[in-house]
Amino acid sequence: MLADALAQSFRSEQTPSFPEMVSTLFRDSSPAQRAGLLNQLVGAVGPAALAGIPALKKLMGSPSGEQPVTAATASQISPDQVQRLANQAQLGDPSIVIRSVVFTLNTRM
Repeated sequence: MLADALAQSFRSEQTPSFPEMVSTLFRDSSPAQRAGLLNQLVGAVGPAALAGIPALKKLMGSPSGEQPVTAATASQISPDQVQRLANQAQLGDPSIVIRSVVFTLNTRM
């Protein structure tokens, strides 16, 4: 399956790290794709962890963190910030790698 092959490449020592690849995907994506990718990552870290990253508090959307990230909010986030968020997401929920791959495939095909 294509998603499995891509997930393996995201985990391979011969490719950049998952956070680096997510950062690149974010940089090269449309505003809507950026928002969707951020929603995947925010879902993996949760509002409590997100609140601990001062530069990314704006991704919480609401005090409970339940509102989705919009394209407008995503445009205020840098690829470096996404890289840090992806690192936190991967540490907290390793399944984010597969979910990010599936999301990317669904939005780019």
